[in-house]
Amino acid sequence: MFRNISRDTKDYSLAAYHLIAVFIIVLFLASFFAVLLSRNVKEYLVGTHIEFYSRIFHSLTYNKPAIYSIFDNPEDAAGLEELKALTDELLSYPAVLKIKVLDKQGIVIWSDRKEYIGQRYSSGKDFLRAIRGEISFSEKQSTEQGKSSLTASKHKFFEIYIPVVFGGRNIGVFEIHEADKNLYRIVSEASVIIWFSIFILAASIYLFLSFFFYHSYKSQNKAYWQLAQIERTTIFALAYQAELRDKSTGQHLKRVSLYVRLLAKGLSRDPQYKNYITAGYIEDVVKSAPLHDIGKVMVPDNILWKPGSLTPEEFEIIKKHCESGAMILREAEEQLPFRSFLRVAISLVLSHHEKWNGTGYPEGLKGENIPLAARIMALADVYDALRSERCYKKAYSHEKTCEIIKADSGSHFDPKIVDVFLKYENEFLRVSESISDIKI
Repeated sequence: MFRNISRDTKDYSLAAYHLIAVFIIVLFLASFFAVLLSRNVKEYLVGTHIEFYSRIFHSLTYNKPAIYSIFDNPEDAAGLEELKALTDELLSYPAVLKIKVLDKQGIVIWSDRKEYIGQRYSSGKDFLRAIRGEISFSEKQSTEQGKSSLTASKHKFFEIYIPVVFGGRNIGVFEIHEADKNLYRIVSEASVIIWFSIFILAASIYLFLSFFFYHSYKSQNKAYWQLAQIERTTIFALAYQAELRDKSTGQHLKRVSLYVRLLAKGLSRDPQYKNYITAGYIEDVVKSAPLHDIGKVMVPDNILWKPGSLTPEEFEIIKKHCESGAMILREAEEQLPFRSFLRVAISLVLSHHEKWNGTGYPEGLKGENIPLAARIMALADVYDALRSERCYKKAYSHEKTCEIIKADSGSHFDPKIVDVFLKYENEFLRVSESISDIKI
């Protein structure tokens, strides 16, 4: 009776969504840090590599002032000779593809490619940074075959811009194009190692979080289940007081709760109610069902236990148990700072003796103006009352009870709820026979 299968399934689904969300977050963070770290490592490795060319350049030009003279006089023979020797030395490195020497205006005053000499290259940001005294570089896609197969293998190269400083002033820029196969390999291997390491770490973190979350969820779910059990037991105990005063036992409460669940679940498949009767709503109605007659605690014993017919005055007093029960629950609800099942319980307790044709009590509500929970409770309560023996009547058979309920469809009961009842009448019979009354 107490196990909430639909809510358990919902909770497991929610837990799965949480784990998927955690997986997506961990994957995103791992990718973000892998990209960031790979980029930083690449910049460090390439920057260190570029510094190598800067040191070579300064070592080759150290104490050779003739090289600098060509920036002021491109026709200086001694300067050209020294510059040619310098470029030949640099071009002897397998990774170096070509060299350009530019003055402050960006005009090529020397290059190993004659077609570049005299052309102007002054608009690039790397050139402008270099002319301000900063070593600059950028990675480019190759558009031509270099002097070696290295360019063709990677199709990428670096443009390196080294500032030429003489006498404390920037007089030009030395531009080197190079494609170092080993550098690309080192950068690629470092990137693979970084991605692999970060994702191994991310997987470990995710597994740890999943393990921690799973155990936390199990503990929380157990605590929730225990609290739900306590709540249901408390509800049952409160409702049982009214049952004892009516010389009944808790078997009636158990049966009507199961009847209500059958009706609510069956009605939830109706297109009119499929969005209204949720798993949570069903649980609220089932929890409310045992409280339907709690207002009888305020009915005098001599009326409640009277074996014969009630006088009109006595019946009016009996009818007040609906309002009394609703009042008791409202007092309880006002103590809560949040919405609870008591909102449904109040409407069920107040209106479960209303009739579809408007002849019920206490308010004479009619049709769909009667709260749905109360309409469901009305049929469940009447079925159990007809099937149970009382001091003033014998128990009716299941077949006779079904005939009475079917005959009252559209007058006492909501026709749609009667249809659901007739569909599940065998389940009602099984519950009725398996949970029988105990004489007290």
